[in-house]
Amino acid sequence: MSDKKVNFVNPDCLPVEHVTLTVDNAGVVRQIPALDPYWVEDRLLIVYEKPPLDSVMVFGAVDTWRASMTLYLDNLKWLLSLEHHRFWSVVIYHPKCMDALVSFLQESNPPYMPPYENTEVQTLYGDIRKYIFIVFSRLITNKESKTEWMTKEHMSALIYNKFVFTIPILWDLCLEYGVDNKQHMSRLMASVFTLQPQYETDAKTALAFVTEAFKYIILQVNKDYDSDEPPNLPETFNGFSEIHRPGNSKHNDKLTFNILQDLIIHLLDTAMTLRLFLEVYPKSVKVFRETNFVNSIVQMYEYGIPMLYTKLKEVGDRRSTGYPA
Repeated sequence: MSDKKVNFVNPDCLPVEHVTLTVDNAGVVRQIPALDPYWVEDRLLIVYEKPPLDSVMVFGAVDTWRASMTLYLDNLKWLLSLEHHRFWSVVIYHPKCMDALVSFLQESNPPYMPPYENTEVQTLYGDIRKYIFIVFSRLITNKESKTEWMTKEHMSALIYNKFVFTIPILWDLCLEYGVDNKQHMSRLMASVFTLQPQYETDAKTALAFVTEAFKYIILQVNKDYDSDEPPNLPETFNGFSEIHRPGNSKHNDKLTFNILQDLIIHLLDTAMTLRLFLEVYPKSVKVFRETNFVNSIVQMYEYGIPMLYTKLKEVGDRRSTGYPA
């Protein structure tokens, strides 16, 4: 449990990772590192939840969401109000802190979606969005004053080993803030990749995963579910995630509108994320070149997108459960 009566004292202006603070608890004097679980308060940090949809609105749902997300916003403000060493101690050692922060990035509206119709919902959502960005901006700031700072070497290890920033988190930040906060996002991304070069290697691994995801989408829309014959695709697809039709049913294995919708939204999210990643961090073009990612883009345009249009025409609309007879 954190003792708020202990003031942060650093007369020698040491980096925070080398600072210890004196704690006097009922006459028992202890030396506690400035970055330590001791400074973590027992506070409930909830995760972000999407607002209720207008189409499935339940009486009182908006009020319930607002009450819960007001608490979420209060937690963000509380986190930002903490002193430098307490802020970082909570981020590192509170078991739910990063989950709470990342949950917004995972559940937020992508920039191609319209604002929420309910003005109260949109206002609260906008406030949360702003404070999340401020928190992540603080997480890449190594010096807040001459007495509250950490070395870049320590921050580099901290943000990487404690998963404060990962490629999925960085890409989610690009998607959420890369459109209307491009300049700030450029500085954030440059800082992260400069501090920790290992992220470049991780980006290559992530792009390899995207390549596999693109292949999966292409296979889904090219597969003839009424035939055991493999789809007519390049040799690079041979042996990749073969889609087998269950032996007890042909009809249930066909693509539906909902499945196609999921594939299209995933493709749209991925394409926009990668575009914004390149825009806010142009140096990442090196990673795309070294992984030959352009080949995946070419394959998607040649074998994926045209068939997505074809399958959508075949399925018809969201009420369809399979291909027309």
